[in-house]
Amino acid sequence: MRIPLLRSWVLVLLGACGAQPQPSTPPDSTASAPPPGPAASEPGPGPDQAPPASLAASVTAWWPEISAAAGRHGLPPALVALVVSLESNGDPQARSPMGALGLMQLMPGTAAKVARDRGEPAPTEAELLDPARNLELGCALVASLLAEHGATTLDGDAVHRMAVAYNGGPKVLAAWQGGAPLPAETERYAAALRERWVAMGAR
Repeated sequence: MRIPLLRSWVLVLLGACGAQPQPSTPPDSTASAPPPGPAASEPGPGPDQAPPASLAASVTAWWPEISAAAGRHGLPPALVALVVSLESNGDPQARSPMGALGLMQLMPGTAAKVARDRGEPAPTEAELLDPARNLELGCALVASLLAEHGATTLDGDAVHRMAVAYNGGPKVLAAWQGGAPLPAETERYAAALRERWVAMGAR
C-alpha cells in the first residue's frame, strides 16, 4: 500500500537533509514492488542522496537499500532510516526478546500479515533477516499505518501516531486515542521518533 506524498513535502525534506531529488532506483529483485497507485507519477528518493548527518554510520551503511525500499512505498528515506535507527541501530541480524527480527524489527506475525496483504507468502525467519526483504515489508507496514490513520502530511503528529501503532500495535493506538495511557516502552519509542523527525525539519 502506498500513500500520496506532496512533491513539495518531499523537496522540503530533501532540502533538510542537504540533498537534491533524484529518480528512484529500480526495485530490488528480492522484493516485490507494490502495484501502481496515486503516487506512481512521483519520483522516489534515489539511493545516492546523502543521508542525514545525525544518523549513525551503522544505519547509513544501509542508505541505498533504505532509499530504494522507501521510494517504492512513497516514503521519505530519512523516516525509514529513523525507524531502523531506533529499532536495530542498523544491525540486520538483530533479534528482540519478543521475537522481532532484522533492521526494522518485524514480528513474524505482523510480517506475515503484511505479506498476505501484498499477495505474497509469509516470510521465513531467514527472509526477515535479509536486509532487502526486511526493509520492503517494513516500509509496506509504515506506509499502511500512515494511510490507515489518514496521514496526508508527515508532520510530527502523524509520525507519532504511526510510531505508536508500529511499536505497540493498532489496539494500543486505539486505546490511547480513547484516553488510555501508553505502555512506557511505546511512549518512549513514539516520543523519540517524533522528536528526531521534527529535528530533521518536519512541522
